[in-house]
Amino acid sequence: MNTESVNKYLKNKLDELKKKLSELQDDIKSLEIEKKEVFKQIEKYKAKIDVAYEIFSPKSAKNEFAKEQIDEFEKHLNHINKQIEKKEIIWNQYTDEVNTIHKCMDELESVKKKSVEIKEEANSEQNIKKEIDCINISKEDEKGEFVKIDIKQLKNIIYKCENCNAFVLIDANRSKLELETVIEQMKDWVN
Repeated sequence: MNTESVNKYLKNKLDELKKKLSELQDDIKSLEIEKKEVFKQIEKYKAKIDVAYEIFSPKSAKNEFAKEQIDEFEKHLNHINKQIEKKEIIWNQYTDEVNTIHKCMDELESVKKKSVEIKEEANSEQNIKKEIDCINISKEDEKGEFVKIDIKQLKNIIYKCENCNAFVLIDANRSKLELETVIEQMKDWVN
């Protein structure tokens, strides 16, 4: 899973939700303003109702228009309140989604950091293993060179001994010198 693409998707979704929240907030503010205006209209028409006129007059036609207007405004006010409630429910849903996305992004960041730490640890372990392998190879090379040197020295000693055997009858002094060099080489080799 590519964390960058997931993070990009979450950021886009978050921006989209924030835009919707901003639009909802603007809608709710407009409805609240409209609600205040409707409430003012209701109060205005309530003030126009003459209670004494209704008590003393057989016809209450004067107040009927004001009462009808009040009823209409109250219906409109109820409609506005329902719209505000619906928008607040949607607002809460979007807010929950935003919080969830923030949690996901935090968790993704945490996973990303852990992934980087694990990769660094794995690289560190690989580097240590490479160093150990390198040390082992160099030890093997050193041992291999040491063995090669020993074989060369042995071949050299055998060759000198064969020469001494051949020269002993012809030149005893030269055989003696060759044997002395062989003895010195063997002493150096042992030390």
